[in-house]
Amino acid sequence: MVFVDSNVFIVDRFYPRDALYPQNRSFVEQLSTIDAAVSILTLLEVCGAASHRLFSGELDNWLSRFDTIYPVNVVNVHGIGGQESEAWWHSFVKEVAANIAK
Repeated sequence: MVFVDSNVFIVDRFYPRDALYPQNRSFVEQLSTIDAAVSILTLLEVCGAASHRLFSGELDNWLSRFDTIYPVNVVNVHGIGGQESEAWWHSFVKEVAANIAK
C-alpha cells in the first residue's frame, strides 16, 4: 500500500498550470494500479484546502466519497476500534467538516 499526500490531490484538482502538473497527473492516473491510500487526517487536510474553492455539496462529496473521486482507500484510524470509538470518530469528522465548510 502506498500512502499519498494531500498535495497530489490539491495540485490535480486546483493547479493545472503548475509546472509539475503533468508528472502529478501521470501519477494520479496510476493510483488504481498501486493500491493507493490516504489517511483520514490527510483527507481532512485536503478538504480544508479545498474548502476555499468548492461548494459545500462538492466538499461533502470529497469528504464522504473521496474514494469514488480518486481510486484510493481512505484509512480510518479507528478501523479496529469498538462501536463507541467509531461513533465518536464519525461525530468528530462531521464537526470538522462543518467547520471547514464555514
